[in-house]
Amino acid sequence: MTFVETEAERAVRVTSEVRDRALSLTPETKRARGVVHTPGRLARFVARRADELLRAELGIARGLADPRVTIVDPACGTGAFLAAALSVVEGRKGAPAALVGFDVDEEAVESCRIALDGLASARGTRLHVEARNTLESLALPLESEAIVVLGNPPWAGKSANADVPLAATLLDDFRRTTGGEPLGEKKAGVLSDDYVRFLRWSAEICRRAKGAAVLGLVTNGSYLDGPVHRGVRAALLRWFSDVEVFDLGGSALLSKGEVRDENVFGVRPSVACTFAVRRRGHGELVESGRLRYARLFGSREEKLDLLAAKTPITRRIAPRPPLLAFDLSAIAADFPDGWVSLDEIFPFHREGVQTNRDDAVVAPDEATLRERLQRFVAGEPDPALEKARAERAHYDPERARRAVEAALRLDDPDLVRRLAYRPFDDRVFCALREICHRPRPDLAEAMRRSSFALLSVRKDRGEAEWNHFAVSREIPDNCYFSNRSSCRTRAFPTHTPDGSPNVSPRVSAAITERTGALPSADEVALYVLATLASSTYRTRFQEALRADYPRIPLPRGKESFVEAVRLGEALRAAWLGPRASSAEWRVGHHKIREKPEGLDGVLAACDASFRAEWGELCAWGGGKDGEDERRG
Repeated sequence: MTFVETEAERAVRVTSEVRDRALSLTPETKRARGVVHTPGRLARFVARRADELLRAELGIARGLADPRVTIVDPACGTGAFLAAALSVVEGRKGAPAALVGFDVDEEAVESCRIALDGLASARGTRLHVEARNTLESLALPLESEAIVVLGNPPWAGKSANADVPLAATLLDDFRRTTGGEPLGEKKAGVLSDDYVRFLRWSAEICRRAKGAAVLGLVTNGSYLDGPVHRGVRAALLRWFSDVEVFDLGGSALLSKGEVRDENVFGVRPSVACTFAVRRRGHGELVESGRLRYARLFGSREEKLDLLAAKTPITRRIAPRPPLLAFDLSAIAADFPDGWVSLDEIFPFHREGVQTNRDDAVVAPDEATLRERLQRFVAGEPDPALEKARAERAHYDPERARRAVEAALRLDDPDLVRRLAYRPFDDRVFCALREICHRPRPDLAEAMRRSSFALLSVRKDRGEAEWNHFAVSREIPDNCYFSNRSSCRTRAFPTHTPDGSPNVSPRVSAAITERTGALPSADEVALYVLATLASSTYRTRFQEALRADYPRIPLPRGKESFVEAVRLGEALRAAWLGPRASSAEWRVGHHKIREKPEGLDGVLAACDASFRAEWGELCAWGGGKDGEDERRG
């Protein structure tokens, strides 16, 4: 089906183009300022799907054309979604009570009014567009029996609305998960992104509707499976009876598979279309909302053409606590009950070093790094120092220069430290906080007191094979496994910064009960390493490994534990030993040209041992989850 613009959509497009030319914005500037227009095909799909849900799920036969319906766009811009709503009801009897749009951009709001006022009036629909900060108030210009919230709110990690009281108050619901418990996350900054704030505002408008409500938003797709976003997902499943996600993918932050997956906006994060239905009298006691999901692949044009032609097939999935992920990991085989998460086994763990300026801070050897730091202090030209000499919001180059100068003068022994930069690529880095964004001093101290550390990840949203395990004597870089921000390396040292064994007392007691002997921290780490090394384990639990920390089975007895520890020790020795094999392979997302000597044999032995012990739990079941597929 060919997409044909209606008069309303054409009017919005033309006024938008005139405005863009008047502002003389380059494509890069438009993206930086959020002036990136929603493609007409995508806006029409969102409006059309909302119309379908009104009719099929809520029994409102006229859909968007029903006079009991008010359509609200919380970030209307020049009016793409309001025009799409008018296009969906074109040719029908009846019209929505009102089209309501808010935006902080006064010129965009005026453009919207110019484009749509006459067309809305001709249908008997009230157009109310207003220049205001949407997040400052929940007030709407009129009451309606049914509310439909549509739009593509701004995506901005550094929100301009951080100090808006209402937005901050509403956001608190997303900082809690099942049962109202706090998330317990140390780094919850991603919840401050503007798209999350607008999603919360939109959900609240739906909750306050006199009757039924439908939400349909285009947003950053990171909330679908982000661990810190689990409070968002829990709230949506409480507040709405049905949630539907069309995952448009296209993230530049993830490892890629072999299937083409372009971004429909040309931005770095993935894109998601989320719809939610709230029925009159909906209760909110538990996360009981039904979830349907579809994932689209292809080029930008292929995705938009598909959305313009039909509603993609979705499948019913059941989000599983505690993550409640809104993606296919929800129907992937999870770890068996009783297996223990890596972060519970090793209570002390940290992300690796984050420099924000590798060229200046990281070097192959100490002499090279010290010479470079001397040039930084002296102000001598060096391309490697460009980032270190550029001021940033959280970085003062002059302060960094003074700190480096003092450390060099005093011959600070902690100025330069060894770094596991990439697999089998150890380097050194400058550990001064003033020039290295996150040098992780507590992790460095733990590594000093440990014989080694396991390396793995909390999450991997990529599509390449999961093989994110390693062992290191040095503090790792946070990009050890991957350069992508969605897959940061974490270190699990054998000991804590104060020198105590880094093993949970509960896990230690459980292993003691099963083996008859108290395990050392090194033995527990080697046992875990041997498990992660099993290809059967990684293949069987591929999707579960992408969703959160790896989970490890407790040993069944002394013999199997001792054998796994022996294999873990052989693996550690091979990993940290000389390299000879020239076969290309992968560690995390990095291609490695040389394997350590004897590694293949040890990996095979680890897999054979795991299959012998846990083979019956790694057989795929016969039932199919999510088999009630339908077309919307």
